[in-house]
Amino acid sequence: MQNVLASIWRPKDGMEIHDLGGQRYSFVFFHVLDLQKVVEGGSWTFEQNLLLHHKLEANEDAHLVRLNRMDIWVQIYDLPTGMLSERILKSIGDYIGVFIKADSQNVKGGWKLFVRIRVTMDVDKPLKRKMKIKREGVLGHG
Repeated sequence: MQNVLASIWRPKDGMEIHDLGGQRYSFVFFHVLDLQKVVEGGSWTFEQNLLLHHKLEANEDAHLVRLNRMDIWVQIYDLPTGMLSERILKSIGDYIGVFIKADSQNVKGGWKLFVRIRVTMDVDKPLKRKMKIKREGVLGHG
């Protein structure tokens, strides 16, 4: 696992993975930028299993942490022209889960196949696939 993930993440200052048992692992990064790149870079899988993560605080037991949330980039298709605003994107993100941010590469105006937003999702809840947006900017569930 360590070799595969290190080859994908390419941490500049290295990393270690410790098996804690019960399908839990401790990931140790030796530079804060390496950790930041992995945490913000996407949702990750290993051998078709989702890697859920949590940054441990002092005195927190890794075996007791509830791992049910993940940050993920979501692609939004067919957003009507004129609806690409931070307010609308935040509303969509909060409908899906909890809005974190819009991709800085999203362009305002013009033609684009999709826009991306980053949201925190509860993996225990079903995915929401559709949402109706009214012209006035009022959001509805679809």
